[in-house]
Amino acid sequence: MLLLVVSAWILSGWWQVRWFDERGNFVAVVEGCFGVGNDEVWLEQRKNFLSQAEATIAYMKLLEVEYEGGSPSDPWLQSSQTVREGLKHQSDDLRSGLHVNRVPLTMHWWINWHLGDGPYFWTPLWMLGVIALIPAAAAWHDDVRAACRARAARCVTCGYSLEKLPSSKAVCPECGAARQKG
Repeated sequence: MLLLVVSAWILSGWWQVRWFDERGNFVAVVEGCFGVGNDEVWLEQRKNFLSQAEATIAYMKLLEVEYEGGSPSDPWLQSSQTVREGLKHQSDDLRSGLHVNRVPLTMHWWINWHLGDGPYFWTPLWMLGVIALIPAAAAWHDDVRAACRARAARCVTCGYSLEKLPSSKAVCPECGAARQKG
């Protein structure tokens, strides 16, 4: 788990992964942070852009019908196609679903939230890494302590000295735990 969080943190400096639904709700890993919320600004931009793009494409199709005799090398037809491809690329960025984009290297280092219109919560991935590290460190500490006790001829559970006991004795006389070889 810790390795996954650290990898996501490092990669999110160069790549952003966002998922939007139709209502503007999002889950994202961007610029070293994990975020959830509702982006009403994105939703409004999406509505405005899509209506403008549809009108522009419809107008361009109408003009192309009138300009039908032109050759494919004609500058107007080439610019028309370039505009269409640009509109398609931008509309792909504003559609709902999963988006993966390359971004310049930037990182955010602290928590950010807003609870009004368009609520959101962002937390840096390094904080999630620290949270994942705590149980891993506790489990590692218990394993190291048990191994040290077993090597020192002590009970791995309670620490009682088992040095003077015969090796045939299979349990600790203090707590009843099974004896382990060190």
